[in-house]
Amino acid sequence: MDENIYLGTWTNWSRGPIFGPTLTITRVQGNLLIAFTASFIAFVAARFWRILCFVLHRSFSTASHRHTLHHQRQVILRNSSAPESGLLSLVRLLVAWRGLPMKHLTVLASLALLSFSCLAGFTVAGGFSSSISTSVGNEVLLNGANCGLPSVTYAIPGVEGVAAQTQFASEQLSQAFNYAQQCYSTGKLGSMQCNKFVVDHLPIGSANENASCPFQDSICRTPGSNLQLDTGYIDSNDLLGLNAPQDERFAWRYVLQCAPLQTKGYTSEVVEKDNRSYVRYHYGEFPRDSQPAGNPITQDYIYQVEDIKSQYNKVGGPLLSGTNLKLGSNSANTINRVAAGYGAGFVPIAELFNPDGDLLVAFLSGNGILFSQPTDDGWYIATSQTGTKLYYTSVNGSINAYRPDEAALPLGCVERWQWCNSAYPKDRGCGPLASRNDAFFGAVPLFNLTKEEPNSTSMAANAFIWASFVLDRYPINVPSIVGYFGAKSLESQSRLNSGIQWPLPNNQWHADVKLWFTAVLAMVQTSFVEAVLSRSSPEFGRYSHPPDNAQEQKICDSQKIRSTAHTSFSLFGLCFTFILGGIIIFTSYALEPTMALLYKWRRYKPYAQLEWISNTNLQLHRLAHEELGLVEWSRCTTEVPTTHPDALLANLDISNPERPVLSREATDKPEKPGTADTSYDGCRSNDGATQSISWGTGLVRNC
Repeated sequence: MDENIYLGTWTNWSRGPIFGPTLTITRVQGNLLIAFTASFIAFVAARFWRILCFVLHRSFSTASHRHTLHHQRQVILRNSSAPESGLLSLVRLLVAWRGLPMKHLTVLASLALLSFSCLAGFTVAGGFSSSISTSVGNEVLLNGANCGLPSVTYAIPGVEGVAAQTQFASEQLSQAFNYAQQCYSTGKLGSMQCNKFVVDHLPIGSANENASCPFQDSICRTPGSNLQLDTGYIDSNDLLGLNAPQDERFAWRYVLQCAPLQTKGYTSEVVEKDNRSYVRYHYGEFPRDSQPAGNPITQDYIYQVEDIKSQYNKVGGPLLSGTNLKLGSNSANTINRVAAGYGAGFVPIAELFNPDGDLLVAFLSGNGILFSQPTDDGWYIATSQTGTKLYYTSVNGSINAYRPDEAALPLGCVERWQWCNSAYPKDRGCGPLASRNDAFFGAVPLFNLTKEEPNSTSMAANAFIWASFVLDRYPINVPSIVGYFGAKSLESQSRLNSGIQWPLPNNQWHADVKLWFTAVLAMVQTSFVEAVLSRSSPEFGRYSHPPDNAQEQKICDSQKIRSTAHTSFSLFGLCFTFILGGIIIFTSYALEPTMALLYKWRRYKPYAQLEWISNTNLQLHRLAHEELGLVEWSRCTTEVPTTHPDALLANLDISNPERPVLSREATDKPEKPGTADTSYDGCRSNDGATQSISWGTGLVRNC
């Protein structure tokens, strides 16, 4: 999947139009950018400190006589290149003058605190430079070049097409079912990575374990102890990953409500031609399509299974190994609040019909499985002793084995769906909570579509249509899960071994239904991503139908996932960091030349300007040597004063090691006599003319 990631700039609408612009690059490139950003911030810190030093130095500058501490502080402000060097020098100064009263050290301590704050702030900023990426997360866009809708049954005629579709659906369901078991479980235990989609799992908005019967109360075993699971409204952008602004989004909702069914009065026993007894369950009828239209022969039952005696007449010994529960099912679709019948499942009886959803009836049979203890679960009713003893090494002695009380125990479930246009408030922007067919067509007017012409150039409408096609082309419902996996879809399988069902909680069927529900949600997550990659499949890609228009292609190009092989950066964060840093850097380099020009043209604050220049390391060096009068200096108001190339400066006089000073005696003669005026006391400009400097106090020194 990593090879299908879009690299470049895009807008992540989950973060809005300002903070949403995003740059996606490879992980290696991302690490380099993070490292460069951290180094850039460190450089900005140094330049910001230089601005502070410049401003503080000029604000403290005065022609009045000041004590030594003032001038040493000015020298530190002039020559510290970074907040850490300034902090170190200021601390040393504080230590050296620690004997002074606190009022003399207050300003110095404040400057040390300021340098520490600057250092700490930019250090933290550098450390958090990676948050330009981590704040966005590892969300990336898929490249929609291989986007398409699976059309296996349409592309391959006959039995081969059905076989190919079965294989395709089985692979998709297996992937989704495994993901549901790993990533929807409490604590997300397991080895499978759960960071593939924009969210680890779609939310279960509510789980009502005391729900009412979704059918007529008379047919439910427990009218008030049933289960209803509801996702709430699933936002297409935030949870499904279809990247779009608010007015181009939709919301989707899925509700599953189940209840164990009564069997008394709804079953019959028959003996088939093989002389075996069977139990039939009369919860509806199947119109048979083998007869001419208008004169169908109906089948007045929806499920048939061996009676309980036949299921358990060969129990024991090695026959238990590999034995499993049997789970069969049949479904009924609702169209226009009417049972669809032919071609769409069975027609349920009145007590079982719910016009606001699609129906599934799942039948659980013991099929020779032995229960290690009696079970009162509403679906796993197993209280009848088999007369068989179970011996197990970890069990002290033997225990009685139990079997289900009936040949099959039915569980009825109603699936309901809902679509909303996110551009409207939820109270008037949603279609009906109904069967899949009725939910779609009930929401059509909200997207300015009609049943006769469901086409539009609106992005919201096309996103709605695309999503409905995705949910239709992929096996996204409980009947598909139960039909493909059978008993393997039950959560109770984790406590089944060698034909023995070990103790189950009294609400085990709730856990089974929750697993189906999460598998449907995982299949929804999988299907939107798989649709974008559909045509890249080596086996089924050639059977995928590409997008029909530019709007559908744009939706394909908007699918978000998460990738650990790539890094996404906030363009706002990058631009803010580099633009603000660039301004600080430019200001730091432009400030001194600007003040120099103001001094040159307007004589603006001459003392502050010349003190700033004179406090540089090289100018302080010049001032020390110039007082000896040994050489002639030029460029005295620049950062780098110079002498004649052959001039010789004084050496250190270390006759007193505790107080080294500059020697007033020149030890050597210049190579060219007369080139260095050893008696000259002053400085010259570049053209040799004597400079006159006003210090702003009425005193004039000719240099």
